[in-house]
Amino acid sequence: MGRELRHTVCPYDCPDSCGITAETDGKRILSFGPRADHPYTRGFLCKRGQEWPARLQGPARLASPLLRDGSGWKAIGWDEAVRRAVEGISNALSRHGHRSLLYYSYAGNILKGNEAQELFPALLGGGTVAKGSLCGAEGLSGLAATDPSGRRPRPESVLESRGVLLWGRNPAVTNLHFMPFLAGARKRGAVVGTVEVRTTPTTAFSDRAWIIRPGSDLALALYLCGRAIRLNGIPEGAENGEAFSALAFAPDRCRVLEETGLDGKGLEELESFVLETRPLSIWMGWGPQRARTGASLASVLDSLGMLTRNRGIPGGGVAFNQEIEGLLPEEVLNVPTSCPRYIPRNGLGKALLEADPPVEAALIVRGNPVSQCGDAGSTRRFLEDCPFSVCLDYRMSLTARCCSLVLPVSLPMERGGDFVSSYWHDIVQETSALAAPPPGVRHELDILAEIAKGLGLPDRFHPAFEAIGRHIRSLEWLEPLAPGMWRAHPRPEPEKPFRFPVSLDAPAVPEASLRLVTVHAKDYTNGQDLRQALPPETPPEAFFSLADAERLGLSDGQPVALVNRRGKLTVKVRLDPGTAPGTVVAEQAAEGLNVLVSPETTPRGHSCINETWVDVQV
Repeated sequence: MGRELRHTVCPYDCPDSCGITAETDGKRILSFGPRADHPYTRGFLCKRGQEWPARLQGPARLASPLLRDGSGWKAIGWDEAVRRAVEGISNALSRHGHRSLLYYSYAGNILKGNEAQELFPALLGGGTVAKGSLCGAEGLSGLAATDPSGRRPRPESVLESRGVLLWGRNPAVTNLHFMPFLAGARKRGAVVGTVEVRTTPTTAFSDRAWIIRPGSDLALALYLCGRAIRLNGIPEGAENGEAFSALAFAPDRCRVLEETGLDGKGLEELESFVLETRPLSIWMGWGPQRARTGASLASVLDSLGMLTRNRGIPGGGVAFNQEIEGLLPEEVLNVPTSCPRYIPRNGLGKALLEADPPVEAALIVRGNPVSQCGDAGSTRRFLEDCPFSVCLDYRMSLTARCCSLVLPVSLPMERGGDFVSSYWHDIVQETSALAAPPPGVRHELDILAEIAKGLGLPDRFHPAFEAIGRHIRSLEWLEPLAPGMWRAHPRPEPEKPFRFPVSLDAPAVPEASLRLVTVHAKDYTNGQDLRQALPPETPPEAFFSLADAERLGLSDGQPVALVNRRGKLTVKVRLDPGTAPGTVVAEQAAEGLNVLVSPETTPRGHSCINETWVDVQV
């Protein structure tokens, strides 16, 4: 095959979903870079995306199945690997039925074709599967409760905003392609403000930043709603206005100053910005909604947009994640006889250790629960005690290291015909294969189909994958923009009235003296730390406020231990004058960090990762 130019898309669980253009000979990538005709990513590819070619050929890449035995890991052939997987799962099923198999998958990438793989536990009867989100479902549920049919602002709409308020959102790290839009809005006269718990590259970019204590968001947002009601009243046609007014008037100024740590001048400036700027767009981030009050905060921020008369106007409104619905053909993914046992994703380890009937086999695909889920020590203990566990991955992740068998898989750049839809912009893209996988590596779908065959199950996986592609290509509301790229124009929802919340969730009770906030990093996504591993003696960094450092007697660079009832982690102290008192900040995916993280879930079953409390041992 000669040289060929192909377009594809970065499939990371990232809102930007960057377009990619590469030259390939069918086996190797000859050149690689951003897709110039993408309406949003516009010829720019972030560092994570640029590293795909190196990742395909990197030293961490697995090239053969690995079996754990008494002396460590040994390479085995695929026939033996599949046979052992079939035997391990069969033994568990024979003892306790389909619920004795854990099938775990989560956010390794956001390819739509992944849904075909979810047929595996369903065809067995349902299995034991994790339910609940570690990411954005909590915030989405809050917005759906207040304004299910309201139009959310798209990223380009900020060009019409006079004010932009980023509430716990750090696009300079987590959403890079939003930054040019923010810069464009500023050139047109918009003021960019940020509410945060620490200084970030985004607060440095912003015209104004308000640093608050984590967990004080809800009281602050309610207070601003109360001020807006006194100024503007309740809009006509909205439901529950009187009941919500009582909630909004509850936090008084003194309480808000105490809870947030803002001074009087700062609070006055924030009030003026929110109440006097129009059109104002509010963009909520992921961190604040990973708490028991996450959905309530989203509902209250949505209410603030309504009360300030910014709902539905150009350049105004409240936004968070924006999923494109209707891309999957539900009928081909349905197994009517399936009756799964659900366990909480963020409380995974504890639920598995206590499961009755017990789980005695685990199949993990596109997931790294030992790194991603709270109370990672319990998840690790379950895997180490489980009679059989198999992990499909391209590298030895923290989870893979705990399993009985590891099967090497191809990466998204090595297969085509799949699709990615952004949860930030409205572009849908098709993937192309840019390189051949290394010898000895197989596609996840092929591996699952082969294991299923050994268990006596039909191959519904490949037909479902093909059906997903046919369905997406046939959708009339996808407007073709260029080869392999469409703009979504989903049919609007029937108009429904705005509903103010009438009750709010209570925050978790503090368990220790400092709130641990785990933040996203620029170099990797969602617990998948792809950097070269640090030496074991190198502790991760943790950032403390100057006030807490003085109170605790900490100095920059000092090793200390963060402790709570779940575990202990040695960290290196970093002093940060921009971190709010009462807070310790660490980057996600630091090895051992999730041992400390809370396994609790919200009333809707989603994670409370940022309601984790620790003490410091010097």
